[in-house]
Amino acid sequence: EPLAAIVLLAAGIWALRAGGYSPAARWFLLLPPAAILLAHTLFADDLGIRYVLPAMPFTCLMGGIGAAWLIARAAWWGRVAAALLAVWLAVGAAAVYPDQLSYFNEAACLPGHASWISPGGGTRCGPLWLDDSNIDWGQGLVQLRQWVDAHAPGRPVRLAYFGSFPPANYLPGVQSVSIDDLLKPPAPGLYAVSAHFVARLPAIAAMTGEGGADWPSRTPPVAIVGQSYYVYDIPAAGPR
Repeated sequence: EPLAAIVLLAAGIWALRAGGYSPAARWFLLLPPAAILLAHTLFADDLGIRYVLPAMPFTCLMGGIGAAWLIARAAWWGRVAAALLAVWLAVGAAAVYPDQLSYFNEAACLPGHASWISPGGGTRCGPLWLDDSNIDWGQGLVQLRQWVDAHAPGRPVRLAYFGSFPPANYLPGVQSVSIDDLLKPPAPGLYAVSAHFVARLPAIAAMTGEGGADWPSRTPPVAIVGQSYYVYDIPAAGPR
């Protein structure tokens, strides 16, 4: 979630505590998300944020209460803070478009990758923390085709794909690359590796002792397409 939204949520919780709301309103806003978060923390499989999405409407309502509370402050700083947080949210949403599915806030890049923070937040750092459907649903094939058409027309693409839609429908002649192939040092060529594999390969390398398995994490990509495909152009000498 955007840091600005989290700040507004905190302000909303403070505003509820400060008064002006009936006990019924407080229970309505606080109890359902707390119960959802607690239940899934204790009992759900550790498979993604989608389990707690039903809590989000309540956090958005409380964020709105926080914004209203800041705007209503007699001191000027409240209105300035509300305006800055609104601008932060708008800029982040516009900058990450159309790749909202891959969004991470700026904290994902701290402390070691602050230089990767962009107007779109810390999205570049998402695979450092999570994998699977938290970062990758196989989206971005259209963007990948557009990138290949613009930057590597006619070149064969080796694709490590994490998804269910047939990628050849968008990339005719694409060469499939499996996880076993990625465990070996790559042959020269143009590779497009799904973010899921980029995130998971260092752990696989550590567990299996395969020396070449983490080459995507050691090789700078020539492009990150749709925040879901890391493109590598491996020269004849091999990855750096």
